Amino acid sequence: FQSPSGRFVFWYTLEGTHAIPEADLSGSGIPDWVEMAAGAADHAWDVFVQGFGFRDAVPHGGSYEFFFQNLGYYGFTSISGGQPFSVIDSTYEWVQGNDWEDDAMGAAMVSIAHEFYHAIQFKYNQWDGPSGETAWLEMDAVNAENLAFPDVNEYLHFLGNNSIFRFPSQSTPVAYDHATWMMFFSEHVEPGFFRHVWEQIEQDGETTFPDAIQIELDQRGKDIKSMLTRLHLWHLASGTWGHADYGFADAQRYPTSFKRTQRSSVPVEPYPMWSINKLAANYHAIIPAPADTGEVVIALFKDNEFTGAGLLAYHNDGSIAEII
Repeated sequence: FQSPSGRFVFWYTLEGTHAIPEADLSGSGIPDWVEMAAGAADHAWDVFVQGFGFRDAVPHGGSYEFFFQNLGYYGFTSISGGQPFSVIDSTYEWVQGNDWEDDAMGAAMVSIAHEFYHAIQFKYNQWDGPSGETAWLEMDAVNAENLAFPDVNEYLHFLGNNSIFRFPSQSTPVAYDHATWMMFFSEHVEPGFFRHVWEQIEQDGETTFPDAIQIELDQRGKDIKSMLTRLHLWHLASGTWGHADYGFADAQRYPTSFKRTQRSSVPVEPYPMWSINKLAANYHAIIPAPADTGEVVIALFKDNEFTGAGLLAYHNDGSIAEII
């Protein structure tokens, strides 16, 4: 079945192991499931290519191919004859739930956007070089699926004990679990930020993802060190520590961040921060005692130039302040 735009073709069967749902409530003669998928693909193209200006993964003069199979997981994208194609689950009956009115359809929609975005990534680096590491590609694609279909929120299932919220001391990247690392830049800088990052990677295939991000931020007059500090402050301000006026739009739906230490009074002597991994952080909480009044002085003693510190102050009047 060819999508309304003609850019996508979906191969499906109504029989056997890989059968898709056959309901045709529209009476078009085509299963509603296929029409939904085709519409999702066209929408993803509109967002990624027409909207953000990414390179087009649809072959010139042809169509991009999707195949339905009984996978039991979201999908995958591979290469045949130098051209990417994608395979997605036939039914998504196994999904645990999301914010779409039909859980299975919601999961299918974001999977289609996710897999097509992998094909877009291929146009820039052929999934090769340091930026072709699977973990970076998956984090980037989860961010992209959320940009295409922000009302589905299937990605929330990935934010468990391996997420930045619950394990901030673990180095980035970590595939799906660290998707919010990418989402920070899309929310804080601009939704189409990673198109510019991919253009940096395309210019030099040996550029790492963090380096490409730094180059792009430098060109915008933004400091990568301060930006990464703010990234972790956004992750700290999550769950029960979430605040309506700060951080991620969905911060209060995210897991409550793990604190390495939590103190019931303001310390007057230095205490160790322990070692900090690359592209990682330790979170600490101080709940001032009633007798703790006056100014707070913070001093950071570090052994390299890349270590930094940030502070979130939750005021008694309900406001919040960021200090970097």
